[in-house]
Amino acid sequence: MTWTGYISDSACGAKNASTAAGKQCTVQCVKEKGASYVFVDAKSKKVTKIHNQDIVNTDKDLGMAVEVTGHMMEGDMVHVDKIAMGKM
Repeated sequence: MTWTGYISDSACGAKNASTAAGKQCTVQCVKEKGASYVFVDAKSKKVTKIHNQDIVNTDKDLGMAVEVTGHMMEGDMVHVDKIAMGKM
């Protein structure tokens, strides 16, 4: 499945996910506060944990719309196969 939205962090969720400030916040929360990357759906604003954290490229995937391709797992988590620039 493919979803459109934003990559954020588990501490902030949907707050500022689509902004440059949100990108900086996400990087800081993951590095300094032990937060993990999450996917925020653009339409529903639902926050979903990302199973494979290493797929996120902090230079390309944060602070803008992305298309996430993957599949849902148990525990309301998504396993991401690909992250591409979104079309919003």
